[in-house]
Amino acid sequence: RSDSALSQVRGLLYSVMHKAVGNNLIVNNPVAYAPKLRKRPPTEKAVFTKEDYKILMTELPNNLIGHSIRVLLFSGMRSQELLALTPEHIAPDGSEIYIRQAVSMERGHVTISTPKSYDSVRTIAIPSVARESALFLRNTQNHFVWQSPVEDKPVNPSTFRKIYRECLESIPGVRYLPPHNCRHSYVSLLVAEHVELPIAQALVGHSTQLMTMHYTHVLPAVKEDATEKLSALFNG
Repeated sequence: RSDSALSQVRGLLYSVMHKAVGNNLIVNNPVAYAPKLRKRPPTEKAVFTKEDYKILMTELPNNLIGHSIRVLLFSGMRSQELLALTPEHIAPDGSEIYIRQAVSMERGHVTISTPKSYDSVRTIAIPSVARESALFLRNTQNHFVWQSPVEDKPVNPSTFRKIYRECLESIPGVRYLPPHNCRHSYVSLLVAEHVELPIAQALVGHSTQLMTMHYTHVLPAVKEDATEKLSALFNG
């Protein structure tokens, strides 16, 4: 679990035990004696490479999950935003996707909420290579692109993650990376292609450029190209 998730669990336990002390159910709050969690050092997020993109665009199935992964790879949207999409949120020609809402979990139930931040409400330009996939998502008879089979609501995020994982693990030559890593991959590819940081920030809906920089990762091919420039200085 992430540091923030563990911290939230600790805070909830503290509140529960504090209430128990107030109701004379226990004498002391045991959580108060537990040391606070130390933040773990950040680890670099893995990203899909250009070669991975080529394999995925060819090998992903021609169905809902296949086209959804293609859209994630070429839009940088969060999976919570994808699951909240309705056909009206996708332009008739597939050239744009309008992020206006996201899914969230409340007491074990899927609900529709506002996006993560003010800047997350945005319009994403979809490149031509992924517009067919965007149109596939738009051409549904359901209210939501990803709709629950038992009720008129979006599918549970855990169900989507399971289907996503099974799909990626069925494709040889590409390692499994969680859905959010598609977002990291998107930003990294933009930066590798020399897209300016403010533009990348607007595309992914970050509130600050610092957050966008956190999402940038130098692709192996870019590193190799940079080091080969040093070799070129001394060749001959």
